[in-house]
Amino acid sequence: MDTGHEKIIFIEQVSAMIGKTLTTIRNCNGNQQLKHLIPQPFRMPNSRRLCWRLSEVESWINSVAEPHLPRKRRGRPTKKEAIKTAAE
Repeated sequence: MDTGHEKIIFIEQVSAMIGKTLTTIRNCNGNQQLKHLIPQPFRMPNSRRLCWRLSEVESWINSVAEPHLPRKRRGRPTKKEAIKTAAE
């Protein structure tokens, strides 16, 4: 399976895959407390550009993927919602 040549992707592709902006990815990489929010990058020798292995990004996405749950609305419920809740 491993031919020795894994596909390397850069920040633009990772941004599209995980739905975060370039700036957010750079900030997360530079801040130790936020590193868990992005896949672990590496740098090519003699380069400053962030790189990722495609397989690692895909496995990271699968590991953090959560089922979409509806978000609870903030604030006081509407009259309609209060009546519905009281009836239950």
